[in-house]
Amino acid sequence: MKIHSKYRGIKGFVTVYNDAIRYRYMITEQALRKARILAFWERYGLSATGKIESLNSKSQAPIIKRKRLWDVRIIEELKNLRP
Repeated sequence: MKIHSKYRGIKGFVTVYNDAIRYRYMITEQALRKARILAFWERYGLSATGKIESLNSKSQAPIIKRKRLWDVRIIEELKNLRP
């Protein structure tokens, strides 16, 4: 018994299928959000959308950064252990 593909004879089908699988997960949530904002802007105009500068990407660094809190005795012991 032979297995036949129903897509045999369609030129370029495999290429399109492979490209679709490859690009399926390349669109991020941030890109989708920006696309929705731009679609809203096209439909309702700039006055309803708000500030267009809000589309700019901002820093992802935390506002309050972690600080090392070492006990003085541990620091002194590390200094003594190191040559």
